[in-house]
Amino acid sequence: MNKLKKYRAKSTCDDFPSIGRHIDFLRIHAFATENVEFTDEETAHFDVCRRCRLRVVDALRNAGPQAVHTVTPKAA
Repeated sequence: MNKLKKYRAKSTCDDFPSIGRHIDFLRIHAFATENVEFTDEETAHFDVCRRCRLRVVDALRNAGPQAVHTVTPKAA
């Protein structure tokens, strides 16, 4: 068991790009329900961060009919 720990590959901070702080839940909720746009920094973070993308999808799913009205005109 000790040999496995000795030769295990270790990740460094250089392996993963810095993505900054996650988008605040209230901003995600406002984006999903109130048609508030993300800032440029939040959009860049959204492109990189899987956790925040999943949180936005979950917020849109739970917003119900409110999100359908705000998303539909943008898609058309």
